Amino acid sequence: MIYSREEHIRFLEEELRAQTEAYKNKLDTSATFLLQDREELFVAQFLTFKDGEMILKFSNTRGIPRQGEYLYCFTVPKELRNYRDWRNKTYGDLIKEKTNYSEVVCIWQAPSNEKDFSIAGFRGVELEFATHIQDTEGIILVLGPNKPPFEYIANLQKIVQHHNNDSVNNILDQDFHFAEWTPSLLDNKNNIADFVLSQMALQDTMIIQGPPGTGKTYLIAELCERLCNQGKSVLVTALTNRALVEIVENQH
Repeated sequence: MIYSREEHIRFLEEELRAQTEAYKNKLDTSATFLLQDREELFVAQFLTFKDGEMILKFSNTRGIPRQGEYLYCFTVPKELRNYRDWRNKTYGDLIKEKTNYSEVVCIWQAPSNEKDFSIAGFRGVELEFATHIQDTEGIILVLGPNKPPFEYIANLQKIVQHHNNDSVNNILDQDFHFAEWTPSLLDNKNNIADFVLSQMALQDTMIIQGPPGTGKTYLIAELCERLCNQGKSVLVTALTNRALVEIVENQH
């Protein structure tokens, strides 16, 4: 089956439209509802920076970000730091009131010394945001859904609309054949990086799937490092720049 460029373009347009609408719905939703009912919005107290990680404290009476979850983290004026004062404000209203912000990713969670709280570590904090909060221990931060990767999808649209790249043409214009596929389970009993590299010597493509926190980013970083040490060039793409930063930070 060959998918035409028109079908590729239509798919990307629908994807962009769907993500835009979903994000707009989040912006128009009550912030309190997202916090207390949906657990998609979080309020945390800034503790400190340690080894390049931002450490935050969360109340156990509400949700806590998942490991591997990318979030939009921002500060708000003093009158909005207590969620009980949000009243009818939407998530979009809070973002409009922000005083500074950064995209972040949750990398670990742990119980706090205080039984009613948990702590979590975040990476990818922008330098300007870190400077803004580093001397304000105890400041309240708000974390919520991140905006969709609009620029990434727009770049894909540009690629699909051009036909002058043979490497891209070989992928987009090839005749796809559907076949039964049985995935193999990868575990820590074997060296996964060795297995992936050996498989890539036999075939051009490979799909690695797993939920957040299973080590995909670390594996990609290890593969990149080993291939670069062999004198090879590696191109890494991701939905967000933050994901690429995570891969670089995992390099030894």
